[in-house]
Amino acid sequence: MEGSMVSTQTSNTTASSSGGGGVKSGRKPDAEIRELILAYIAGRDLVSFAELQEHVESAGFDASGDVSLVLPGDPNLVVWVGLSEGVFTAVESLLKAKTVFLYPCSWLTYLTDGKLLTLPTAKRPPRGGYKNPHWVPAVLRLVPF
Repeated sequence: MEGSMVSTQTSNTTASSSGGGGVKSGRKPDAEIRELILAYIAGRDLVSFAELQEHVESAGFDASGDVSLVLPGDPNLVVWVGLSEGVFTAVESLLKAKTVFLYPCSWLTYLTDGKLLTLPTAKRPPRGGYKNPHWVPAVLRLVPF
């Protein structure tokens, strides 16, 4: 799953949540968001996007928006939806720099974190790819497995 992520605007792709949102100030620069994310992953190791989004919002950043993370080469393999442009940009730069790595995980990780996507989970993508969006549950980590 390593590599560049692609942003897309969400439309029919939504997340369901068992918790509320966080403070959304939008006042802090992207570099601060990047450092906050990096420090959080360093302290926690395997971090889901639901957990990351909650942490960023609790720190006063705008973490919710209409940006989706999808795997390169197949826009129907969706990693996460509903992120702000700032969070997406920070995560994308960390992935491109190979400072953090993306790894598949069980959907149960997200159930534990209180947020699940309403998409079907990708199990074995067909040779030509899925015709509709499918969720690829993934976590972020500082070191490759």
